[in-house]
Amino acid sequence: MFATKLGFAIVGIILNSGVLGKGSRICALKVTGLKKDDKTSYCCNEKPENCHEDPIQLTVTALQVKVFPTTDGQTVTLMCSTTCTLTDRPAAYIWYRNSELLYQDWSPWYQEMVTSEKTVRYSCAIKGYEALRAPAVTVEIYVEKTPRKDHVKLSCKTSWPHTNTQWYKNGKMLKDPLQLIPNTSQDNFLCAVSGVKELQSEEVYIKVKISPSTEVTEGDRVKLTCSTSCPLTNNKNYIWYLNDQLLQLPEHQHKHLVLDAVTTQHAGNYSCAVNTQRDVRSPEKTLRVQSSSLKWTLAAAAGVGAALLVFTSLVICCIR
Repeated sequence: MFATKLGFAIVGIILNSGVLGKGSRICALKVTGLKKDDKTSYCCNEKPENCHEDPIQLTVTALQVKVFPTTDGQTVTLMCSTTCTLTDRPAAYIWYRNSELLYQDWSPWYQEMVTSEKTVRYSCAIKGYEALRAPAVTVEIYVEKTPRKDHVKLSCKTSWPHTNTQWYKNGKMLKDPLQLIPNTSQDNFLCAVSGVKELQSEEVYIKVKISPSTEVTEGDRVKLTCSTSCPLTNNKNYIWYLNDQLLQLPEHQHKHLVLDAVTTQHAGNYSCAVNTQRDVRSPEKTLRVQSSSLKWTLAAAAGVGAALLVFTSLVICCIR
């Protein structure tokens, strides 16, 4: 007994073959890891040349979430859709928000008030087939290099095609198209499905924060840390600049720049970057080093003497 695709290519194994009655037989074919490419005609016949007589059509379907924004921007309507007609009526459609069970009903439609300012992901499944969940509706921002090394371009993409998107800057909707962003920008950006701000991307920014102080005294221990909002697996991906000059660091110092006994020669403008994206460098932050003789003069006048230990964090948040 042969189980074949038309063209006589064996695609599976016969699980069971037996006699149902005089002149009747049955065979079963199991296809594991079903993909869209498995959509074709199959046959089960002792003679491959007879496969064209009575082929079995296999249609592969998948769930997807369709988004229908309303003009008022207060509600969002979602539909749990399939790429083909289901042979049986689903027992129920199950909706998920941020991977947690939200609602179930016999109707594939779902409507909700838009109240959250946080990023939300919607997905759906058919009851009894919860493991075969539709991909979540997502909105993501991507960074693109430009001919201008001191600028980057942000692009907004959604998992649902032919969907209009809207940009927001510091929480306010932009009326004009988004232009190139300077590397030194201190603004926050996000994009969302037009009319449904709840279906938004994560907020991205290119920003440097430093604490508690950028002024230290000679002899102090200073630690600068370069971290990103997207995880990097290798410390060697970080590089440092002082006064726009690349620093040659010891092998063990990359994410953290440690100055055990700072001197006035360490004063200057520091910035960091990711080695694979040197064009996207953090804005500079100035480290000021005070003379130790001046410090002790001030301390004696106040009647106090104390050692100063400063940990300075330099943070660059990259675009996801």
